[in-house]
Amino acid sequence: MLRNRVLTSINISSLTLGMTLLILIGLWISDEYHVNRFHDSLDQLYRVRTNANWGELQTFSNTPGPLRDVMKEEVPEIKAATRLSNSMDFLLSLGEKNVESNGMYVDTDFMEMFSFPTIEGDPISTLSSIDQIIITKNTANRLFGGENPIGQVIKIDNATDFSVGAVLADPPKDSEITFEWLLPWQVFEKDRDWSKTWGNVSFTTYVMLNEQTHANQIADKIAHLGQAKEFDLEFFLQPFEDQYLYGNFEAGLQTGGRIDYLKLFGIIAIFLLIIACINFANLSSARARTREKEIGVRKTMGASKNNLVFQFLTESLLIATISFSLAIFLSKLLLEFFNSIFGKSIDIPFASVPFWLMASGLIVVTGLLAGTYPSFILSQRKPREILAGTKINKSDRSISVRRGMVIFQFSIAIFLILSTLVINQQIDFVKESNLGLDRNNLFYTTVGEDKTALMVNALAASGAIKYVTSSSDNPMSINSSSGDLSWPGKNKDQMVLVAPMVVGDHFIEAMGLELVAGRGLSSNFTSDTSNYVVNEMAVKVMGLDDPIGQEIDFWNGPGKIVGVIKDYHLESLHAPIRPQILTYHPENYALWIKPHDGRVEEAIRDLKDAFTIINPGHNFVYTFADDEYEKEYKNEILTATIANIFSGIAIFISCLGLLGLVVFIAERKQKELSIRKVLGASVANLIQILSREFLLLIVLAAGIGLPLGWYLIDGWLEAFSYGINVQGWHLFLAISLPLIIALVITSGIGYRVFKNDPVKVLKDN
Repeated sequence: MLRNRVLTSINISSLTLGMTLLILIGLWISDEYHVNRFHDSLDQLYRVRTNANWGELQTFSNTPGPLRDVMKEEVPEIKAATRLSNSMDFLLSLGEKNVESNGMYVDTDFMEMFSFPTIEGDPISTLSSIDQIIITKNTANRLFGGENPIGQVIKIDNATDFSVGAVLADPPKDSEITFEWLLPWQVFEKDRDWSKTWGNVSFTTYVMLNEQTHANQIADKIAHLGQAKEFDLEFFLQPFEDQYLYGNFEAGLQTGGRIDYLKLFGIIAIFLLIIACINFANLSSARARTREKEIGVRKTMGASKNNLVFQFLTESLLIATISFSLAIFLSKLLLEFFNSIFGKSIDIPFASVPFWLMASGLIVVTGLLAGTYPSFILSQRKPREILAGTKINKSDRSISVRRGMVIFQFSIAIFLILSTLVINQQIDFVKESNLGLDRNNLFYTTVGEDKTALMVNALAASGAIKYVTSSSDNPMSINSSSGDLSWPGKNKDQMVLVAPMVVGDHFIEAMGLELVAGRGLSSNFTSDTSNYVVNEMAVKVMGLDDPIGQEIDFWNGPGKIVGVIKDYHLESLHAPIRPQILTYHPENYALWIKPHDGRVEEAIRDLKDAFTIINPGHNFVYTFADDEYEKEYKNEILTATIANIFSGIAIFISCLGLLGLVVFIAERKQKELSIRKVLGASVANLIQILSREFLLLIVLAAGIGLPLGWYLIDGWLEAFSYGINVQGWHLFLAISLPLIIALVITSGIGYRVFKNDPVKVLKDN
């Protein structure tokens, strides 16, 4: 190792990089697999999902609100069931102390089903009351310090008093269900009649089955409970432990989810480590000639082939151990950056026995992968041939094996380069797409629904703000759906899935939506509390030739269509545009601000001043529409980031492998190249000779990597309803980059060979 510092450094560097990547990805995969798996009744917990045959079969992660009670009444195999509302931000106040806190509404069975330990109080009786609240330990510390919070009265959003009935431990970091407070479900539905309809599929529902019951046994019982058939709904159960990793469904069938990313990144990390092991094998076999005399002497002194194999495997295991030690150190340095990419708080579990067992396995497997082939190559020659100076036959299979390994390396590299190019262009397409909505400088803040009108009035005098409006949902991410729409002439068996949204004044103008016909909803028209605005897709689905003035029936009761807006993207580009219905209500939780050009900072300042006065105690937070839009593509952005890293590492490691092959070829051809130089060959001639050995290899690698990359990346693009296609220039760049890098490497080696003294080379050979 010390006598061959350069080759040893290359071996250790490539193995360290491969191991580092595998360690980090392994820690991430382990962390992902542990999500939600801490509950005591895990095997009995299921999430209820919904299939809706509304035009086409669609699968929703949510259910109608009334389903939970019907399931408990009619299915005795269900031991417990609970609904969860969406997470909500409330201001919890104790005297002059205010705490911003996030939580949800749940049913009484919640505590029986999920393992969130109780610290104080009785959480079950608390959830049976309409004037009590459960808080977590962290929330209790923030509000009460060291005092006992049980029985203390706190005010929510400066409006309603609740007494603290119980304190729970904070949900662990590997829990998908997170909260800082819990309130009883009956409080939620008290003033929300829409939550009691079967056509509103908006709530998360979980059930716990009896110990001897399996989901398949009650599948038929739960499929069409309540008014499911009237709304063309069908319910089914998914194991709770699967919902995090297997969250994607299409037409009622499970189609993957986060597990796809775990498999993809895990496989690529393993491949990169294999590439690093290939480098070790190539470089070790390339320097075989420098160790031939050592091998010959050892065999002459009585060493068997097995002795030599053991020696060389021990050397590779030593290098693997050194590489792993460096990989652990490098992983620790990179963890902060790694956690920021994945949104995690992972650390290396140095105190974990399973971790060190897996680490030992990684060292052994890496050492064997890297060292087995060169150890047999180095140990198989006869001492008589070695000491007599007999050369290795050029037709030796080892050359073909090395070439095959380089082809494998560059196939993976070319595949990753192609994937990186296409993924990054698709992400750019997504970011720059015209949604039919003007996101430029648009931002919002959340306020209590009873404060919206006050905020709108307070901001009316701001010269920096062009429009102020409100909405019940983010218009770029409407995840709720409803089947409650009806109109004259509608087939009684026809169900239409629409994206509902409640909006305030000037919503269409503030969002930059295009009005195709009619007008927007406004407080200037008292009848607009029961009127509607629809998009072009809704008009098409209802089959209306002249929609303005047509009567429809939705959440606000019978009313008229007063406006039609041009279709815009209601959610990510993964999904096609759905029918949309806008209803009017001046008070909503999201307050949207559209500033005049060049006056964004002034508009933010005016919003903050009004917010501070009208919402005392609340933290002022605002979000730009562009930032919110990018959140919809966090998985895709993560994929692009990881693809960039993987492809960079793959290129780097593969180039080290190519360097090893070129060095090996140059060493084997020293005599030939020196004779050619004596006969007048230029450095370009020598580079050309060396290039023949790898140009074909890269072309063959492209023949494998490009079709594979095209097939897989095209499948990834199919998940988008709108996007780019794989193009010729993607393929050209994917093969050109390795060729250019390889040419640079070959040129460097060729120039070094050209500078060697031919007399000395021919004398030594």
